[in-house]
Amino acid sequence: MEEKTVFTVADLAKRWRCSESYIRNMVSSGKLKTMPELPGVRFLVRYIEELENLGMDFDNLSPFERRRLEKERDYWKDRAEKLEEILKKIRIETAIVLR
Repeated sequence: MEEKTVFTVADLAKRWRCSESYIRNMVSSGKLKTMPELPGVRFLVRYIEELENLGMDFDNLSPFERRRLEKERDYWKDRAEKLEEILKKIRIETAIVLR
C-alpha cells in the first residue's frame, strides 16, 4: 500500500477533528503553508507531522467558548481558594481545642 505524502483540506480536517473552513481560515491567515505547485489546497504530510510534533498550538476554540471556559476556570479557582481558607480556619480552631 502506498503511503500518503500530501493531505487535502478534508484529510487534515478529519485528522485534526475540525471543520474544513477552520483549515481554510488557517491557510488564509498564514498559519498553515500549502503546496502551491499542486492543484487544489494540499499540505505535505511531513510538514503537518512536524507541526504536530512541535506542539503548535492552534486554537480550536471560538472566542466565546474560550471566554466561557476562562470564566469557569476562574470560578473554580476562586472557590478552591475560599475552601482552603475555611480549612485553614478549621485547622487553627482544632489545634486550639486540642491544646
